[in-house]
Amino acid sequence: MPTSISGNEQYPSSITYQRRVAAWVRFQPQDFSTRPDTRVESKIVGNSGSYILPLQRYNSPNTANYQDVEPGNLDMALQGARDLFTGGGIGKLSSLVGDLPILKGFSPNDIINSLGGIKGAALQDVSFSDLAFKNMAKRAHSFGFSLYAKNAKDADIIDAIANGFQSRMYPTLESRTFSKITPPAMWKITIVPGAGPNKSMVLSNQIQTSLLINYTVNRLDPSSPILTTQNYYMGLDLQLAFLEIEPAYRDSGNSEKLMSRSAAGYGDIL
Repeated sequence: MPTSISGNEQYPSSITYQRRVAAWVRFQPQDFSTRPDTRVESKIVGNSGSYILPLQRYNSPNTANYQDVEPGNLDMALQGARDLFTGGGIGKLSSLVGDLPILKGFSPNDIINSLGGIKGAALQDVSFSDLAFKNMAKRAHSFGFSLYAKNAKDADIIDAIANGFQSRMYPTLESRTFSKITPPAMWKITIVPGAGPNKSMVLSNQIQTSLLINYTVNRLDPSSPILTTQNYYMGLDLQLAFLEIEPAYRDSGNSEKLMSRSAAGYGDIL
């Protein structure tokens, strides 16, 4: 079964209610691919093949990872020379010079420590450890939707969307004999205002190609589920968590724009 869907499933279905929506979020499933170009350019033709819902609850934390680094002797020497010539003093160089032997086995550090002892203080070496950038954690995007059927068509659409997300979260078994599967869908997610094109990068959050990693469906009244005459649930609560496939980078040509690794390096032969 192909990952994409044949047409748009949009809730609410009534134009009257659609006009009241402040912002929409569109989820477009794509066949999983390891090729950078397919992660950058959508294969969707036109506006078909999407789940379209009113933006209700959305959370996207950003995390940068750093590690504590203590420079070695060579690093200290090179950094100390750099600091000396850029007005940073001789701090790192002094930590190396202090261990050089002088008369009868005493070093400058021994003399300094003994002077500290006269004042009753136990001197401690300065720590030259710094936080060094390691990487950016891949961004997570969490969405929540509380969907109520206002008519029979709404109930049908809600059911199709709830089931569609769930089925596309799972891989496809291609060969039982050789135990081969095709990975689940990857998703192109866009957020736009209800009134027209998006002008806010905060609203869109420049979401990169993602995978659906957690999905929960709750009946809005679990103790006494209410069904339509066609046996659809009148209300469902959907919780979806997506994780971007690649870490994001700031665009070198636009410092306010974020791009995936594939998008940032797309077309580069190096």
